[in-house]
Amino acid sequence: MASWREHKAKMKRDAHTAFRIPAVYLVRADATPVPCMVRVHSKVAPNQNEFTWPAAPGYLEIDPYIIFDASEVPSPSLKSLVVLSATEIYRIGPSEPQREGFVRSDANKVEVSDCASIIAAIPNADSDPAFLGVLF
Repeated sequence: MASWREHKAKMKRDAHTAFRIPAVYLVRADATPVPCMVRVHSKVAPNQNEFTWPAAPGYLEIDPYIIFDASEVPSPSLKSLVVLSATEIYRIGPSEPQREGFVRSDANKVEVSDCASIIAAIPNADSDPAFLGVLF
């Protein structure tokens, strides 16, 4: 009989397979692109403000994070890039240690107005096969 950890690892693998989307991981804009499959999560967190009163409206912050398959991206670098489309790019923040074959990294979404300049700085982004299904 399989252990709880084996069941949990299988469930995580199944969830990743079902909800993954194609992306390209770049340590820097001029680095070699690594095609990968990722899951993007947007965790909604209540804004913790010491000056709120009980009837104050709650403001929420959205904290995105990205889950990588460790076999594709074993150790995401701080400030590296994940390109999901021409208008959706994330800059990687701190990462948690690998667990059950996956790596979870905090991320900051790049402003849409800055995406074009980042993509322009990537050599051969318009023809590199690594970007197939992501940019073209």
